[in-house]
Amino acid sequence: MDDEISRVEKVEAHIRPESRLVVYSDPYSMEADRYRTLRVYLRGLSKMNGIQALMVTSAVMGEGKSVSSLNLAVSLAERGASRVILVEADLRNPSIAKRLGLETWSGLSQCLSDGSDCLNALRYVTDLGIYVLSAGGVCTNPIQMLNSDRFSSVMQRLRQLADWVILDCPPAVPVPDILAIRGNVDGYFWVVRSNRTSRTVVEEAIQKVGRERLLGIILNEVETVEEIYRPYYSYEPLMLGPGD
Repeated sequence: MDDEISRVEKVEAHIRPESRLVVYSDPYSMEADRYRTLRVYLRGLSKMNGIQALMVTSAVMGEGKSVSSLNLAVSLAERGASRVILVEADLRNPSIAKRLGLETWSGLSQCLSDGSDCLNALRYVTDLGIYVLSAGGVCTNPIQMLNSDRFSSVMQRLRQLADWVILDCPPAVPVPDILAIRGNVDGYFWVVRSNRTSRTVVEEAIQKVGRERLLGIILNEVETVEEIYRPYYSYEPLMLGPGD
């Protein structure tokens, strides 16, 4: 496995503020620590239940699922702790490669259409320490591609190559793609933007996908909680040397 993935092409990200990649750009912040809390939670689940492949989704667009997917992947890979593959599984509106400032390359869509090895479509983002499988461009028939044996084969291959496989998935309400993806993952996180989407819409969407594999809800932009804990993050971090 190590020899295979060592052949993956290396690229460098171009992180911009609008990418909201707090684990990388603001590592001592409260927001970054929230993703590290998820990391601890997931490692515990992995030891108990063998969880490895996860999807991150939401009810509708604009909830922050792609931001959460990216930060979660980087937190899991932090300091080389785990080998993580982040997949742009939203074939209708991919955004991960764009957020990282990466040029589009042949990705998941091409692997599903021609059966090529997904290893050749991976890119290792050196400054983030994660592998990315891009969507490979907007797809015209995503539900057919995702609801196929080839997608199952891609997922099996990715599981062989990495410790964690994180899928940034399309929202559940407007399109049925998530129903084709869910059978190939061990669990999923639901992203909700505070004071934006109604409880009814969220509950109906979760019911549509199924509660049995729901690992948790990521609540974005909760200003009250942020204000309570903000004083604990208003200090200069202690920088330790290699031997400290």
